[in-house]
This record gives sequence, C-alpha cells and structure tokens, in this order.
Amino acid sequence: SVNNLTIGNTGVIISNTESKFGGASAYFDGNAYLSIPPSSGTDFGSGDYIVECWVNISSQSGFGTIIGQGTPGNILSSDWVIEFAGNANTLSVYVADADTGFGYIINGTIPIINQGWKHIALTRSGNNTRLFVDGVQDGDTWSTNYTIDSGNPAINSIKIGAGPYDVVNRTINGYIDDLRIIKGTDIYSPIATGICS
Repeated sequence: SVNNLTIGNTGVIISNTESKFGGASAYFDGNAYLSIPPSSGTDFGSGDYIVECWVNISSQSGFGTIIGQGTPGNILSSDWVIEFAGNANTLSVYVADADTGFGYIINGTIPIINQGWKHIALTRSGNNTRLFVDGVQDGDTWSTNYTIDSGNPAINSIKIGAGPYDVVNRTINGYIDDLRIIKGTDIYSPIATGICS
C-alpha cells in the first residue's frame, strides 16, 4: 500500500493456481476476506475516484461482495459496495449518500461468474459514476451528485471479498488480482480506452 496501511488478512491465501499478472493472486474460499483500515485516502466524499481490480469468480450463491466500505451491521451502514446482489451473475453498485439516503445506483448486465478473468472498474468523474467490465460500460451512468457518507472513521474499514456489514454471509469464491483504489481523479475519463490493458 502506498499509503502505508496495514492490511488485515482473514483466511486469504496467495495462490499460484490462477493469476492475471505476476504468477499469483489472492484466493478467497467463501470464508476469507481482507480488511483495509479507515484512511483519508479512501474517504471519497463528493470527489472523483476509481476502484478497480481483476476478478476470476468460480461460483457464487446469493449476495457476495468484491469490495466495499462501511460499518459492521447491515447494508444501510455501508458507504459504497461493488457486489453480486441476490443470485445475480452480474454486479451492482451501492452507495450511501450523506444527503439523500442510500441505494443501488448501478445494476450491471454483463456476466461475471465462470467467465475467467474480468476487469472491474468503478469510476466517478464529476457527477458521472460508471461501472466497467473489460472496458465496456456495464449498466447505466449514474449522473446524480452524491456525497459518500464516511460515517464513523474509527470503524469504516474496507473489506475485500466480503461485505463490510456482513463478513459471514456476503463472501465470494474466487480470485482477485491487481486491486487499486485512487482518490481524487478518474484516470479513465472521459472514455474507457485502455481500461483493461
């Protein structure tokens, strides 16, 4: 981490079985997840940001979170989440707006599970928030301004591979590689050229 954050590991292993780059990736077995502690570098507020990674999801039953930030409890306490909603084979994006409330702002249509390696990117530029899968926009553009409610900075950690509000029932089965979070800019705006290179 360039921000010198200590990443907590609950059961995630480095696997040589699957990788997109470098010969290894993080393997999540349905009970494992990573935790990133609260940081000003992940407090997006109303600014631009990018959250991106490569995923290879082998199976999924019910809700499962790729990555999200929030407080323990339930989804109403989440700041933002990229997840499989219900039994969907597609991704949805949830945000908690400090001013207007909460909800799913993007519902994708591109299949993810058992599709091999897929590049996922959630981007915000100005008022436009988009989800991309392999460089193709997935779902509609959310063009309403919002301020992500950072809630309690003492406990609003990021969870990778599990819901920040439920690390038991919203996990994934598969691999994640080359994850990064960028605050303050959308390097892919205004188009997604090169987004999965």
